[in-house]
Amino acid sequence: MNKNYYCLLGVLLLVAGCTKADDNSELANPSATFCIDQGYSYEIRETPIGQNGYCVFNDSSECEAWAYFREECSLETAFTCKNLCGDDECQSVVCMAVGCPCAETFENCPCDCQNI
Repeated sequence: MNKNYYCLLGVLLLVAGCTKADDNSELANPSATFCIDQGYSYEIRETPIGQNGYCVFNDSSECEAWAYFREECSLETAFTCKNLCGDDECQSVVCMAVGCPCAETFENCPCDCQNI
């Protein structure tokens, strides 16, 4: 009886250790959380080198999210892009200087980015 009890206890512990943790166990991106907590929107965009996050301010200017988090970019120094939505060309990859076109996706410019 004692042997069976320990075997059953061992199996229960093994099964309990193999269960998946709650989905809430993942940590949030601090730069995204900071941007949203300040009242702005956070966007993830595909770039040639992978995904990058941007904090978009109410006036449509934006900062790279980690630069905003580290206070290397602010609302006063934020990049203001040129909105070219509606020009029949999807501006999915853009430069990051004043006057460059705003990055376009199907979500923010469906008329230009239908085939992406």
